[in-house]
Formats: sequence, C-alpha cells, structure tokens
Amino acid sequence: MVESLKYMKAKKDRLQVLVETIMSEPIPEEGQLINPFKAKKRGAKQISLDDMISKKQTNQLPENIDDWTGKNFASYFAKSYQNTTGGNYKITFTSDLPILKQIGDFFESHKLPRNEVTKTFIDWAMKNYDNIVKKHGYFTLTSVFNSVNYFYQDHFLTQKTDSIDTQKSLLEEIKQVEAEGQVTEIFARFGIPIAVNYLISVKNYPVEKVDNAVLKLLTSLCNSTNVQSQNTLERILKSSIINSPYPKEFISTDWRIKYNNYINNFLSESWWRDEDYSGKVSQSYNFLKGGN
Repeated sequence: MVESLKYMKAKKDRLQVLVETIMSEPIPEEGQLINPFKAKKRGAKQISLDDMISKKQTNQLPENIDDWTGKNFASYFAKSYQNTTGGNYKITFTSDLPILKQIGDFFESHKLPRNEVTKTFIDWAMKNYDNIVKKHGYFTLTSVFNSVNYFYQDHFLTQKTDSIDTQKSLLEEIKQVEAEGQVTEIFARFGIPIAVNYLISVKNYPVEKVDNAVLKLLTSLCNSTNVQSQNTLERILKSSIINSPYPKEFISTDWRIKYNNYINNFLSESWWRDEDYSGKVSQSYNFLKGGN
C-alpha cells in the first residue's frame, strides 16, 4: 500500500512538472501553432502564417525578361489579371502553356523579340480587357491569343515603313527557305496564301500545277499517322491565319473552302478563326502580287 502511494505521488509530481512547464511557455503570436507535447528540434525556428505567405511571395520573376519561361508568363498573366479585375485567374499549365507558346511563336515568326513583346502583349490585353470581353464574351488566354493580330496591327504594322528593303525582307526570307530545299517549310512558316502566291507570282509556276501540289501536300500530311506530319499540317493552317489579312489580289485566300476536308480536326483549336484578321495589309506582301 505504501509503495502504491509513493508511485502515485511520483506520477503526480511528474504531471505537475509537465503542467508547470507548459504554463511557463510564452503565449504564441497570432498565426503560430505550437505543440507542447512534441519534442523540440534543436535549432528549429517557429514560422508564422504571415512568414509562410511572405516566403511564397519571394519567388519573384527573373529580372531578365529573356530568362522568363512559360510558367513565368502564366504567373505574370494571373497576377496582371488579379490587378486588373480584382478576381483570381486559375492557372492550368496543361492548357495555358501551349497558348503562351503559340503567342511567342507568333511574335518570333515576325522577327520580334519573343519574350519582351509577349509581356507587352499581356499588358496591352489587360488595358483592353473590356474590349476583349465584349468581342469574345470572356477573358482567358484563349481570347487574348485570338486578339494577337489586333495588337500586332496597332503596335507594329502601323509603324513599319514602306521602304524597298522592308518589302523585300519577306521575299528574301522565303527564297532562303527554298534554297535550303524546304518547300514544305515555306507553307508551314508562311501559310498557304503566301506560299501559293510566291510559287505563282515569283516562281511563275502555273496556277493549276500549284493547286495540285498543295492538294497533294495536304493529303499526304493529313493521311499520315506520323506526329511530325500532323504538327506540320497544323503549322500550315495556323500560319495561314496568323499572317492575314492579305491583299485582295492574292490567290488562295479562299483556302478554308478549297481545302475544307483538311481543316475539320482543327476547328476547335484556340487559334482557329473562320475568317482572316481585319486591319492593315503588310506592305511586305506587295512583292508577292506580281513578281519581282
């Protein structure tokens, strides 16, 4: 009985020591969670919720715009959206990154600094938020990308000079691709209308022969199960849209109708348009209207 009383007293003493230890702990600041029963790690530092939030915010975008990745642009778009609308844009990398790549490809294809102009384009889109929503009914990277040509028209085509050198640059670029033996690449990089008018007006191939060649090319790409072939077909159609509008004198501006059997798989793509972009026609197309 005596031994039992001693054990109970010792147990009570240990409990009293534990309680006194807990009571002696300083009251944690708001946002801090402390488990008094958990063994303390030597040198461990308590982190408040505010510290956690501020720590996440230290993941700043690279200072050099050329170092930005697709994920950086997605974050920048989401933050800009929040600043513009007060709402939150949920980033979905699986869908957002391909669109951001298409935007970058567009500017790069026009010999513009890819990352710098992409950022400028996002800023422009935010300033034109109301107009984009009014036109498309919603504001996402998809509707923003569908507005890329309007941005390009406003910021670059209107600033281009009509010098002979400027107008010849496109023609020289096409000739360079041809010299490398990449005729298919002419269609993929510049689209059907530009490629067709180059072959007819500059190379002087008969219209019927060119039409047959285009039909054969599209059929071959469409029937192929090769991923690269499918990507090339997509590039051809996408470039045909992106490089619009075209001069009224251009041949094959009705390519959507003429080659409608090859476009069905792409009608739901974010970059697809049933009509060409409106706006000012690039002066660089002049040399493709009647040869050089």
